[in-house]
Amino acid sequence: MIGLLILPLVVHTLTLARFDIVAKPVFGFNPSPVTVEMLEGHSYNSAVSVSNVTANSPNLVWTAVPSANWISLNNYSGTSSTSSPKIIEVTVSTIGLSPGIHNGSVQFSTSDGITGTLPVSVTVLPKPAQLLVQRV
Repeated sequence: MIGLLILPLVVHTLTLARFDIVAKPVFGFNPSPVTVEMLEGHSYNSAVSVSNVTANSPNLVWTAVPSANWISLNNYSGTSSTSSPKIIEVTVSTIGLSPGIHNGSVQFSTSDGITGTLPVSVTVLPKPAQLLVQRV
């Protein structure tokens, strides 16, 4: 006689979790660094593109703080993406600066703790001497 063995059917369910990998945004600046050489008592504006250089990452919503009072910006906050950078004006003023090299930066940060630094350097040249001619 042939016996028939019946085994219970066991079903296992496997649940997979879905994880979306989102790349971390990174600041990009163009030009970087901002380097200027000029005479005492003048100012210079440089257009700088602030962008997110990481593809497939969220926009950067940022604030900016210059490290020195001779650096100023036309926008101290903005939003940048990979496809739509924000153009800001960085103004360097040599008014009140002594001749020589002065280094500073603009620190960019987001509420998520992402930071970026734009170096800024100015070489201040002394004013040329003036020759006074006196008629005799």
